[in-house]
Amino acid sequence: MIRRSRKCWIEIIESRYVAAVDPFTIAVLPDTQFYSETVPSIFNAQTDWIVAQRQARNIVFATQLGDLVQNGERDANRNLTEWQRADAAMDRLDGNLASNPDGVLPYTALIGNHDYVTVSDKTSGNARYQEFFSPNRCADRIQTPRNFPRSEHSEVCSAVQWIAC
Repeated sequence: MIRRSRKCWIEIIESRYVAAVDPFTIAVLPDTQFYSETVPSIFNAQTDWIVAQRQARNIVFATQLGDLVQNGERDANRNLTEWQRADAAMDRLDGNLASNPDGVLPYTALIGNHDYVTVSDKTSGNARYQEFFSPNRCADRIQTPRNFPRSEHSEVCSAVQWIAC
């Protein structure tokens, strides 16, 4: 079956019911660039809340949806301050890696248009993003979220395992 949305065609390849699993939560952090730029305490509070609520709300994964910083790599120090603030906020999801090498919670931080060297210019490169949020950030960790529902009917788990820290 093919359905038309406003912007694209969507083809439904397969439709099936999935076995019931315990409810779980995926925490989402959209557009944190203003916090990295001017109010890092809000970004820190958001990731602290995710860590504090992970068991009560069964948070199994967190994702930052891009635009970690506001100004790409603009200025003499290539915007180091904003990148350090974003890094510090996301580090809260890591916890103490010396005592917990897999981190507190699996997560990913996606690149957004504000995260390129020149904002919205993908051809300008993304050196700071790679410096702080490349796959190397979580290369030594278990690549599947702990406590994520596992079943032969749960494709979402196998999709998430490739992007989780």
